[in-house]
Amino acid sequence: MVVGRIVGEPQKRMANREKCFTFLWVLKNADFCWQQQKERIESNSFVVDEIEGTKWKLWLYPRGILTENVALFLIRDEDTTGADYVKIEYDLAFLDSGKEVLKSVDKDKKSFHKDHRFMDFPTVSQSDEFGDKIPKFVTNNMITVRCRIWKCVGEFSDSVTCVSCNRIFVERSVTAWRIENFSTLDAGKNCIHEIKSVRTREHLMSLELLPDKLNSGEFQCDITPRKRDIKSCKLTFFPSALMNLDRSVVPYDIAYSCVQGFFVFDVPGKPHTFKTQPFFMKRLMEYKQVFLSNDVLSLECTSEFCYGVVQEESIFTCEINVEKILEQNASVSEDNPCSSSSSGLNAERPVVGENPVATHAPDSTMHPIAIQLRKNRAHKVYCPSSDVTDSDEDEMNDKLVRHHFSDFIKDFTSMMDDEIHSDVKLRTRSKIYPAHKCVLSARSPVFRAMFLNNARENANDCIDIKDLRSNAVKSMLLYMYRAEIPISDGLGAYRLYIAAAKYELLVLKDICASFLKKYMSMKNAFEICLLADQHRDDDLKDFAQDFIARSGLETKYWCRARFRRAVKEHRLSSSAAKNEADSDSEYESDNDSVDDEQFCTHINTYFEDFKALMKCGVHSDIKLRASGKIYPAHKCILSARSPVFKARLERENTNDCVDIKGLNDDTVCRMLRYIYTGEVGELRWDGATRLYAAAQEYEFPILISECLFYFKRHMRQSNTREVMQLVQRYRDARLKEIVAGFILKNMEDFQKTGEFKQLVLEAQKSGFFDSDDSD
Repeated sequence: MVVGRIVGEPQKRMANREKCFTFLWVLKNADFCWQQQKERIESNSFVVDEIEGTKWKLWLYPRGILTENVALFLIRDEDTTGADYVKIEYDLAFLDSGKEVLKSVDKDKKSFHKDHRFMDFPTVSQSDEFGDKIPKFVTNNMITVRCRIWKCVGEFSDSVTCVSCNRIFVERSVTAWRIENFSTLDAGKNCIHEIKSVRTREHLMSLELLPDKLNSGEFQCDITPRKRDIKSCKLTFFPSALMNLDRSVVPYDIAYSCVQGFFVFDVPGKPHTFKTQPFFMKRLMEYKQVFLSNDVLSLECTSEFCYGVVQEESIFTCEINVEKILEQNASVSEDNPCSSSSSGLNAERPVVGENPVATHAPDSTMHPIAIQLRKNRAHKVYCPSSDVTDSDEDEMNDKLVRHHFSDFIKDFTSMMDDEIHSDVKLRTRSKIYPAHKCVLSARSPVFRAMFLNNARENANDCIDIKDLRSNAVKSMLLYMYRAEIPISDGLGAYRLYIAAAKYELLVLKDICASFLKKYMSMKNAFEICLLADQHRDDDLKDFAQDFIARSGLETKYWCRARFRRAVKEHRLSSSAAKNEADSDSEYESDNDSVDDEQFCTHINTYFEDFKALMKCGVHSDIKLRASGKIYPAHKCILSARSPVFKARLERENTNDCVDIKGLNDDTVCRMLRYIYTGEVGELRWDGATRLYAAAQEYEFPILISECLFYFKRHMRQSNTREVMQLVQRYRDARLKEIVAGFILKNMEDFQKTGEFKQLVLEAQKSGFFDSDDSD
């Protein structure tokens, strides 16, 4: 637990009321509480300095102890300060997202022991159950609890308010479920929709439609969690046909509604049944021409999973203005992932960005280039050195990682700019941008679904994007190919945010939102607020609303007039692209303005997306054959990364298979991993020598440098002759220098061996060192 000690500013003392210590606890995503009876969530600890520096916390039982009514307790946390028993007065209350008390218990006076380790849970007599179940106290997807403490003897010198936030981690994804022959499904036919984890590729949940229920007018499906860590989930079904439909042609209750269910998995893996109200099926059949085109029902499925993880957020105060604190914490920003992230190539992707990996990821779960670049930012190191041998081990490793990154970006920039094996075009109203289906699919689930579903735009390999400006599309491509953040002002961030939201580039969307906050002013706050509302970005929306409220508007009339103007401009924004006069001006990457955690998530997502592309092989247009095995690949990436592959693919003009001779399975896998992700994994001696040979043959200079670095660290007497043979074969001056240095440094040890003279003769014959040195 994080301990927070907050000392606030003096408050005006209210009439006939003592000064007190107030602790406000905000639990976000509280509607996902999974606890059963006698199971609790604990707040962060807080310290009350003026009561002997004692430490306290709140215990919340969402489904109670003896009944299912909510129970809340003030607990003296285990500590070493203060007397064994401390007597205080306190009260507890649930608040709404404003300042109103939903329910409270009367002020009470009790003594608290310093150690509660012997208790599984407190007795009900220590507090009161609040007489209602958990939904009663959830407002805007969160619970706000207030605890006030008074001294029994004397009073506090000042009133103090401490605010603590926790968030139940929720991974949210949107998938498309197509149910063909919907009106004539056989009772025995299986219709299953699988949902996978973007980050780990694990199966999270299966949805199985029950066709036999359709005849009785009910839409039902069995939901089965495939991952035992899932504690609760929320499912929402929305007919995809309504996304681009004139909603005036269908009844209001179906045009603006969806069906939703919430499930708590008290037994891991136990199936539940999702049922809709009868009106849903009735409306679907009444408007078959709208919802069942070609007898196919397309549903947008929003799946939100809770894994039983409660994240700790900051503990803070805000000028001891409780109303203001509550206003600032009234938002429940959509969860931010990285994880989990917009990585992966399944249609299921986190729609929001909250993810423990993304925000506080351990190094073991992240791409090594992302880890090193984060360290470099902390030390302001950005330029790779050309020297790859004369450095100590740590510095050498840092340089290699930066080399990998710059080399990777250079190759993908070349692939985009030179249109290497381009197979699709993005067409705006004024520009056409050649691109590659594999890259677009790897980076965006929207593009991937479009290509896999043989969308109409695919007929001539051209995708029309009429609702985005050309500069926004170009900026989006720079992000996809080069991991750049091409934002220079608020307008650029606004337009790129729209593009990122449309194509579900979730990390980019989150970064754009940060820039919109940075560039927010009274001239654009209303437009940003409307933009956030349109894309369900509660965090950005509440930030904009709070900005407007804090800016001291002169009159309500001015506020309404400005809002009406913003609405009008926002409605016309989509048609503004028709008259765009964008030019492809030079873009400047603004990566340095992105905070460290966002930057790390951004870079990690970039490489994880291409790693997923390598594993699944979507849109593969070439196969590599080695040691009897077949490896799907992509001509554009092979050609961009290796001049040898580029020349060979252009010369042979093959559409089928390329034979890779002399490489075993492990070497081919490592080479492909390097091509697609810039890393090779942990090396061993045999693997390093074979990978070095492959790097020489296919001209990967940075991979050669990494192998040289490995040789320098792992050379022994037993493998010296093997390395000498590599020098003779590839005429590598740097490897020659490494071998010569090793022999000279360990000359005394070599002299003790029976093969010393033969080794020296071979070294002299190969020109490893002068004869004077060998003497």
